[in-house]
Amino acid sequence: MICPKCGTENGDSSMKCVKCWRPLQPVEKGPWLSPKGKLPEQIPAKKSPQVRVRRIASILLVMGVLFSVFAPSVIEKIREYENEGRKEKAGRKAIRPARAPKEGKTILPDVPKKEQGNAPHGIVPSLGAKVTSLHFFESGYHTPAMGQRIYADRFLRDRCRYINWELRLNHPQREKRVDFRIDEVWYKPDGSILAKQSLSTRLQKTWVHSFHHHSWGWDEPSHWPPGQYRVDLSVNGASVAVGLFTVTGTLTHQ
Repeated sequence: MICPKCGTENGDSSMKCVKCWRPLQPVEKGPWLSPKGKLPEQIPAKKSPQVRVRRIASILLVMGVLFSVFAPSVIEKIREYENEGRKEKAGRKAIRPARAPKEGKTILPDVPKKEQGNAPHGIVPSLGAKVTSLHFFESGYHTPAMGQRIYADRFLRDRCRYINWELRLNHPQREKRVDFRIDEVWYKPDGSILAKQSLSTRLQKTWVHSFHHHSWGWDEPSHWPPGQYRVDLSVNGASVAVGLFTVTGTLTHQ
C-alpha cells in the first residue's frame, strides 16, 4: 500500500506509513462513543412524561394546602376592612350638615298636616308629566324674564304688587303640540277663597321640560293683607301642586 503523502510503499496490512506515520486506513468510531465523544453514562436521560405529571401534581397539592391555610385569614381581614369602611361612611353621613337653601329661591314649601290631602301628586296624569317644583316671585304688571325672577316664599306688604306662581314640569317629547289648562284657587290667610282663575298653556312637541306661570295682585303695593296664603293647582280636575307663601308687614325705619 503506497502512502498518499510521502509515496512510500507499505505492506497491505499496514495501518500507518513506516516513514511519515500517516494513517493508511480510516479509523472506525466505536459504538460506545456518542457524536460528541461522550460515553453513554455521561449522556443525561430524558425525563419521562409520568415524572413531569407527578411533579406538577405535587406543586398543585402544595399550593392547595397553602391556600387552605392562609385564605380564611385573608378573607377575614378583607371583611374587617369593608366593615370599617361602612362604619366610617355611615358616621360621615350622620354628621353631614343639612344643605341650606339658596337665598331668594325655594322649592315646594312644606304643607301642614291638615292640608296634606292637597299636597302635590308629583305627576300630571293627563299629560304624563312630572311636577318638579313650584316657585313664587313678585312682579309688576309685566312678568320678568326667567333670569330676572327672584324666587321667595315671604314677601313684604309695602313692596308686594303681583304674586306669581311658576310650575315646572318634566315630560317626554310629543308628536304634536298639546294644549291644556291649569285651574288655580287662591286662598286667604283665614281660609276663604281669594280668587279662582285658569291659565291656558301648552306643551310643544320638542319640549322635555316646561315652565308655566300665572299671577294675582294689583298694580300698586300694600293691597295684600299680612298672613299665609295658599295656591292649589289642578289639571283636568286632578290636583297637581299646592304652594304656600307669606305676606309680612311693612318695614320699620329707624
